[in-house]
Amino acid sequence: MSIDFEIPAEAKAIREKVRQWVHDECIPAEKELDTKPLDEVLGKLRKKARAQGLWCPFVPKEYGGMGLGPLANALVQMELGESSLGALSMNTQGPDDASMLTILAHGTEYQKEKFLKPLLNGDKRICFSMTEKAAGADATGMQTTAVKDGNENYILNGEKWFSSSASVADMALVMARTDPNAPRHKQYSTFIVELPNPGYKIKRNIKNMAIEGPHADVIHGGHSEIEIKDLKGAGRQSARRRRQRVQYGPAPPRLRPPAPRHAQYRESPARP
Repeated sequence: MSIDFEIPAEAKAIREKVRQWVHDECIPAEKELDTKPLDEVLGKLRKKARAQGLWCPFVPKEYGGMGLGPLANALVQMELGESSLGALSMNTQGPDDASMLTILAHGTEYQKEKFLKPLLNGDKRICFSMTEKAAGADATGMQTTAVKDGNENYILNGEKWFSSSASVADMALVMARTDPNAPRHKQYSTFIVELPNPGYKIKRNIKNMAIEGPHADVIHGGHSEIEIKDLKGAGRQSARRRRQRVQYGPAPPRLRPPAPRHAQYRESPARP
């Protein structure tokens, strides 16, 4: 059976609409950042975007989004990557987008009301703290721990690496080991943590090749090294739900150079 690679007309139409939006609004708005604060510039952009129905393309319509499927969403993200304000203008920036969908799919009604609602409205930002120096993106190699304090709370301790947008976030999804005796993929949980928090300390923003420019830290929040010490966490979720996140997120605006040789290898306690 042959495969039809033709892009549906509806997807083409939304791609063209977003392309026009980026060229007419987002790219010109970038110049305003030289004289105006991000909140002012982005606030006007987002008001226009919502008025045109360009908001949270990955989120179901019943929650205020556009309800796009994977193909149409991918086309949209490719267009938005042409401007540093593109994804932010439509509230589809990473890591917020995948975190919204994680809470939407697995959060309680209380969590959706308290945490998801302001994210969907664009009033707050969220970061995702999973990766660590030793384990990288391998969730089963994490060393951060979460231990019950005798009540309903967990106390988290550890270190995170490359927590994107942490310095501009109002909350964080933090992954930690809760049951070291469970099967490998059931040892870890996700916690919702409100920021700022004395137990969640940003040690530094790590320089990288992906985020550049005079306004990069303000717009993207950088990639942060985090120290987690006696952090009280709530809103626990199963670690296997993290895998749902890999299918979401904006396309990169440009190709990256190959990683240095030393970065191609890492030690992980989860693997020989």
